[in-house]
Amino acid sequence: MRNSRYKVVICEYFGVMSTPVLYKLAKTEWDYGVPRGFLINLLKRDDPDKPSSKMLLGKVTLSEMIPLLKEQVFQAAKANKMPAIVLSNVIDEFLSSINDLKVNIFLLRSLQRLRNLGYKTCLLANTWINDYHSTESSARMKLFIKSNFDYFYESNQIQLVRPDTQIYHYALDQMGFKPEEAISIEAVEAYAAAAQSIGITAILAVDQPTIIQKLENIFQVNLKTIPRPPAATENNVIHGQVVTKIPYLAKLGYRAIALDLRGFGQSSCPPGSDPQMLILKTIPQIKLCRQVHTSILVQIVYFFLAQDVIDTMDSLFIHKAILIGHDLGSIIAWFCALHFPDRVEAVGSLNVPYKPQHRYKNFLQHIKKNPRQFDYQFYYQQEGKAEAELEKDYKRTFNVYLGDYGPISWLKDKVDFSTVRKRGGILVGLPEELPDTPFLTEEEMQEYIKTFKQTGFRPGLNYYRTYPKTWKWNLKFIGRQVSQPALIVVAEYDNIFRQGLVKNMEKYVPNLTTYSLDCGHCIQFERPGELNEILRKWLEKVCPSPSISLGQVFSQSSIQGNLSSLFRRF
Repeated sequence: MRNSRYKVVICEYFGVMSTPVLYKLAKTEWDYGVPRGFLINLLKRDDPDKPSSKMLLGKVTLSEMIPLLKEQVFQAAKANKMPAIVLSNVIDEFLSSINDLKVNIFLLRSLQRLRNLGYKTCLLANTWINDYHSTESSARMKLFIKSNFDYFYESNQIQLVRPDTQIYHYALDQMGFKPEEAISIEAVEAYAAAAQSIGITAILAVDQPTIIQKLENIFQVNLKTIPRPPAATENNVIHGQVVTKIPYLAKLGYRAIALDLRGFGQSSCPPGSDPQMLILKTIPQIKLCRQVHTSILVQIVYFFLAQDVIDTMDSLFIHKAILIGHDLGSIIAWFCALHFPDRVEAVGSLNVPYKPQHRYKNFLQHIKKNPRQFDYQFYYQQEGKAEAELEKDYKRTFNVYLGDYGPISWLKDKVDFSTVRKRGGILVGLPEELPDTPFLTEEEMQEYIKTFKQTGFRPGLNYYRTYPKTWKWNLKFIGRQVSQPALIVVAEYDNIFRQGLVKNMEKYVPNLTTYSLDCGHCIQFERPGELNEILRKWLEKVCPSPSISLGQVFSQSSIQGNLSSLFRRF
């Protein structure tokens, strides 16, 4: 009989779903003759300024934490009159041993049995951003484990960490469950006590058989014998295509997969939602032989979009990828590179440069006194007005937005984005009948119109209405560089992202390759051949080996942000 009280099982990562890190620490101490508990005490979260605390909260990555930890070890060794060089070797040995962690496969199978019975599972993990070169095996293991859960939240992304009870409240709120409806499997007594203090039923992870036996007693089911899962039907993963890129990259040996950004194409778009939450509530239509859950982590739109990229990679079991974005997709690609450096091998952008967050102002506040060509973004903040103008005549709108802005085009000097509010709209002053854009056939134009009529322009405009929250989300990364190999392709006649914006970009993106093309904003339409050649050269440089594990490419290349493609080198 189904237990009607409980609805979700929450699990810690280390010590529950994988080998306890404490075991590895204890073994390393023993092997090197270090006093028992010395390393464990260094890594305890009893001080928010400790390197380990900053790492679990996502303030520093694993590779950034290592020199901080070694300095902490050096000071501790000095105070305890221990040889610092030995302790430095201990840290290196411990980091290498992370690759030896194993999946608790019997518990994973038992949880799968509960999922088959209709219960939900949540991986609530005290984890770090793993960008350290020697821990890739561990990163792949985490990808495998999280793919078997309905919900997945990481401390380094939500800035909450055990034993803080707020991490449980946060997860329960996002999932829509009450504390008394949850069971939490914890590796540490302090974590179990924290969960129990708010009404969650806690199970201490003594060993796998004990955990499974306690779950069987609670749910009154046999979890030791796992039935074979029913056959799955593969569903369509692709809802759009970047027609000038997919065939070309496929010919070069890459696999290409396209998905819709939230609010665009065939992704869900609930009507009547609050304008700032509209996109946050939409979920891409992505399925691959199973239902893919998109984690609801924080109420910030660009985090959702970046997380969608990672969730898509997870659903396809792709560990690392190269992100290439255009327009809004570029912003998402840059954010992914910053927030998920362990998943992004390299990053590229068409038109949009990377600029770090301002410490005290969001983008609109920063440019408010002199917006220049970004005046249109203030116009987009006027809910309803921008939608009405753009939706009045879809074809007229697309002929402008996807038009030719080259040196001899009629559009070159006709649309002034710096006076949009003064004129009363983007299209104000233009003839009612406009020449067709040279970049779309009539059939393609009608497909655009049909697709956008399903949702209107509000979802896309709402991207621009979330700057304040996006800015707050990125404050923790002020000062961090984009360290991956990077590409920027600028358009000489782009009347928004002008070439001067790329100046000094190497300061924030040190491993940067720059190209310039004599075209307008829609590079992939106007110069498809030249862009393909640029991508070929750059991809061969950053992905010289046909290895599947390191040669995976994800592209957020989009037409006004609505299409994206995923590439993988065979």
